[in-house]
Amino acid sequence: MSLLVLSAIGCGSSGPEMVPIRGTVKFDGKPLSGGTVEYIPTDPQGRKALGRIGADGDYVLTTFKAGDGAIVGSYKVVVVSLAPHPGEPTPEQLLANGGKPIRRKSLIPDHYSDMNASGLSDKVDSDHSGTFDIDLEISSEGR
Repeated sequence: MSLLVLSAIGCGSSGPEMVPIRGTVKFDGKPLSGGTVEYIPTDPQGRKALGRIGADGDYVLTTFKAGDGAIVGSYKVVVVSLAPHPGEPTPEQLLANGGKPIRRKSLIPDHYSDMNASGLSDKVDSDHSGTFDIDLEISSEGR
């Protein structure tokens, strides 16, 4: 019986402090319908969080398990949204491209996918609202 009690005591929540985060991504005032939002920690010991952008522009961050959010800390934020994959390239297309993979076109300005140029950041702490909406502009340039 005492073994069972000790097991139960040791089963408390362990691990880093998490904050659930969700939001909407808009591009030029309209919901972005696909892609990912990535939270890249400024602390090298941190862990990245990722959210898939749905057809309505909404995303929910995941670090360890679906929807758990991000670990408390500071993050640079990037958004990646690429044109649909054109399918498997033919041998002729591969030869024409020098054998390199065919690159998919970004649907948003490239600097939004660069952590040092996106201009997006978020500080995750116990006072975070749990919402981080992102408004991307067509004419915005990296900062």
